Amino acid sequence: MGSTTAAAVVVVATVVVVVVVVVVVVVVVVVVVVVAVAAAAAAVVVVVVVVEAEATLVVVVVVVVVVVVVVVAAVVVVVVVVAEATFSSSSNSRSSSRRRSSRSNSSSSTSSSRSNSLISSS
Repeated sequence: MGSTTAAAVVVVATVVVVVVVVVVVVVVVVVVVVVAVAAAAAAVVVVVVVVEAEATLVVVVVVVVVVVVVVVAAVVVVVVVVAEATFSSSSNSRSSSRRRSSRSNSSSSTSSSRSNSLISSS
């Protein structure tokens, strides 16, 4: 009985972890797409403004490179933070299910030894 409960807890914990990982991946993809679109729009605006001001090509290139570097840095930070949160959540879930399984097994073994001692004493 206890092992069935422990197995059910492990299955539920695994499903929860998988759902969390899928949601996190979808959020990361959406954030990356939004940031990329925003960066492209910002680059276009910057180029138009700079060209209107008749700036040199060097200035345009420098501005676009700076925008791209900032966007890439933002994406990397988001991905790292989300990956860390996902890994931490996954580890906590696994250790929690292990603790529950261990408690379930120990209580099952305790009740089994009690019933064995009652049988042997009678």
